[in-house]
Amino acid sequence: MGERWIRIGADTLLGPGVVLSAGMWPDEPLDPPAGWAVRIGDRCNIGRHTALVGRVGIDVGDDVTLGPAVYVTDHNHDYSEPDLPISRQWVVENRVTIGAGSWVGTGAVILPGTQLGRQVAVAASSVVRGVVPDRCVVAGAPAVVVRRWDELAGGWDPPLAGAQAAAADHAPRGWYDHVTSPGR
Repeated sequence: MGERWIRIGADTLLGPGVVLSAGMWPDEPLDPPAGWAVRIGDRCNIGRHTALVGRVGIDVGDDVTLGPAVYVTDHNHDYSEPDLPISRQWVVENRVTIGAGSWVGTGAVILPGTQLGRQVAVAASSVVRGVVPDRCVVAGAPAVVVRRWDELAGGWDPPLAGAQAAAADHAPRGWYDHVTSPGR
């Protein structure tokens, strides 16, 4: 919906059932500051049944992967008037940025105002809001930083240890290994 306000980069794959929406209803009058409401970079993979619903700007960097059933929005209903039903309060808006090279796990929700840095991994089913620095792993609802890349040490902080490290030695190998087990 709102195709004129949506930009999709080269070599980007959209899975089946993906919803890209600029605005909340057909022909909604929009004037997003950047000239687009949803922008997806080059070489991205957008998983099946994921939804990006933008009004003022959702900017997905290059080489980003969004897993299945991820929800990204730059607006949400206001609830500041306690005596007025939330459904009758107009939306509050705040741009969303997902940095290049990031990965967002299955079922995660990215809320208005989120700014994910570059190379950020978001755990499945996390609810993210706020600023997340480059090269971090976030998890939970609300999501918090659980690991970060330490440039000086050249590794992840905290490093894998004990049973977690042993389990990683026997885990199937996949993309996530370079996030959870650097140097493998």
